[in-house]
Amino acid sequence: MYQQKIEEYLDGKLSEEEMQAFREKAQSDPDLKAELLTHVLARKSIEDMARSKVREQLQSLVSEKGAPTIPGSIRLLSRRAIAAAAAIAVIAVLAILLLLQRESTDVSMASAYYVVASAPNTARSEEVISNLPPIMQAGRQEFYLRENYREAARIFGSVEREQYYFSAAQYYLAHCFFKMGDYQKAASSFETLLTSQDLPVYVKKEELRWNLMVSYLGQGRKALFRELLEQFAGDPNLKDPYKGLVEKLKTSQL
Repeated sequence: MYQQKIEEYLDGKLSEEEMQAFREKAQSDPDLKAELLTHVLARKSIEDMARSKVREQLQSLVSEKGAPTIPGSIRLLSRRAIAAAAAIAVIAVLAILLLLQRESTDVSMASAYYVVASAPNTARSEEVISNLPPIMQAGRQEFYLRENYREAARIFGSVEREQYYFSAAQYYLAHCFFKMGDYQKAASSFETLLTSQDLPVYVKKEELRWNLMVSYLGQGRKALFRELLEQFAGDPNLKDPYKGLVEKLKTSQL
């Protein structure tokens, strides 16, 4: 989807403004981030393996002959070594691409089944927002209105534990991490929130468990993901949207 733009970015063909816009897009788009990583690793793998193979062959030749060979032989050896290294690199790159494709699928599925923060349904009105502490208002504006999750995370992360709205800030912070594609921090935050005794009234533990589950998926921690999925599937009182989402996930062959 992004192949041409990625190639232009890696080849330095974009303007400074386009480069900056591309970097920001890659930070917020898990699919683009995974595809960019694929291209970078593929290029690096071929270059590194070619250099390594040439170096090994030259060292071996010098060791056998006891002295450097003539330039023509070195050039011929280099061409052959690079060709051999390129062939080996193709296999390595295919393995990398397969792994990254799986990781990209996990990330895409995690994003697709993520349940957005429940607060917008209960606290979007101007009246409620105006009663929030200024720091929470600022963080929510960055999160909901500007979708600037990095700045929102900075704001929510600055709330001190002694504040009565600390748990609410941590709740939004967990969602910021998820939106930025940092599934490890998101999972850790959702795990901590599940043990909290001071959650905001609009936060349901079912939502936290669900987003913890898809955070595990985004990390590629399939065993933990499947364990929670089975718990959801075995819950006779499970309601939508989770009930419908469970059925879709169980047929996705993850």
